[in-house]
This record gives sequence, structure tokens and C-alpha cells, in this order.
Amino acid sequence: MRFFLLLSGFSFWINIAFSQSARVEGFLSAKFSGKPVQLTLMNYETRKDKKVQEVVVDAKGAFKFTISLKEPLIYTISVADSGLVQVVAKPGDAINLQFKKDEIVCSGSQDTQYLIDYERNRKNVFAKYLKRTYDSSAVAVKSGDKARIEYWNVEHEKASENYKAELATWVEQPFFINSLAAVHHSMRWHSDKDIKLMDQMVAIFQKKYPNTELTRQLVNKATATKRIALGAIAPEFIAKDTAGHAVALKNYRGNIP
Repeated sequence: MRFFLLLSGFSFWINIAFSQSARVEGFLSAKFSGKPVQLTLMNYETRKDKKVQEVVVDAKGAFKFTISLKEPLIYTISVADSGLVQVVAKPGDAINLQFKKDEIVCSGSQDTQYLIDYERNRKNVFAKYLKRTYDSSAVAVKSGDKARIEYWNVEHEKASENYKAELATWVEQPFFINSLAAVHHSMRWHSDKDIKLMDQMVAIFQKKYPNTELTRQLVNKATATKRIALGAIAPEFIAKDTAGHAVALKNYRGNIP
């Protein structure tokens, strides 16, 4: 909201953000009647998510949250601490979720529907590449056979790269990477191979969603990922060697033993 002020002969505009309500309601089957439903605020920078509300499913299987917020944020909805779905809530939203046997249908939030589609695709890609290697690695570990364990570790690394590559291709689609839902993918940034996509997303968010908490988290997550990426400059530190002498990392920078 904008106000025009006139003070001591000077006039100017001032922007003031007020909290508004967003409503999120859903319908589960009646078998969930009486069970607690939690609403948890996600933090993509620290992964220290915060439970903000809890309601009880009514006799018909319905639940409803009313959220006070000033800007878009992403929440997880869980039943009895088991995650069901993530929602992108904006001030003024009225989001309706229908939980069916094999799908979740959303109305009132295109970004939430994109996020639902992302998770459905991610699970399919996971099953395509990683489920077999996870299961086989677990069996190999139980067998104690070192050669077998090593084989499946290598296979799992290959499968992980294929999984991330296909998922990134899906994320780069214009409809998704330009939506608020795209920030959810940042939780899978871990290495230098993610830098190109993260820079692309950061540039989009800084332009489309400036001065928002989600953009701040995205930028900080990208910065943190780059610090640990292969080839990144290590932070300066001073430590003592075995003889008790102070050793500074900067004295060795550029030297290859």
C-alpha cells in the first residue's frame, strides 16, 4: 500500500506492508477424523523449519488454516508429523487442496500446483534412477561384501548424477523456474555442478521477487553452496601445528605440494 505524505514542505511516497490473511483448507478422507494436521514454515537456508499452527481434522475429513503474512512463504502440511504437501501461500490467497488416492488437486494457487507437480515428477525420477541403487546398496552393506558394497556405491553415484540432471531439466522449464515454487529445488543444491542453475534462479528471483524472505534464503543458500564447491577459495583461518606454531592458510595459498 502506498501513502503520499507532506511534511515541512517536502512531499514523498512511502510504502507500508500490512499483514493479510491467507486461507489454506483441505479435504482428506474421513478416516483421518480427529488426527492433528501441522502447518510448518520452511526455511531453505538453514533447514530449521518451524511449526506455526496445528488443527484437528473434522468428522468429514476437512481442515483449515488461516495464516497472517506480509509476503509469499512456503509451508509444509503434515498429518501426524508425516509430510503431505508443500504450499506457496501469498497474502489474500484462498487455497483448496483435495487429497485423492493417487494425486493432490489444488485450486487457488498456481504456484502451489507447480510445487505439487514438481514433487510428483521428482518422485518419478527418483524411482527411475535411485530406488534400485538405494535398495541394492542396503543389501550389500548387510552382506558385508566389500567388493559388492564398492560396486553399488559407484552405481549409486552414477544414478545420482542422472537423477539430478533430469530433475534440473524439468526445473529449467520457463513456467517453473519463473515461479515462486522453484525455490523448493534449492534444498538439493550441494556441489559445483549446481552453480549454473542456482545463478540462473537467483537472477530471476532478484528481478521478480526482490526484497522477499524467499529470495534472501535463495541467495544465501547459493552463496553457501559456492563456498564448499570444488575449486572454491577456502576461508582464511589460523591454526597451530604439532609443534605449537601458528600456521596461516594465506601463507600457503597458491602452493601445490
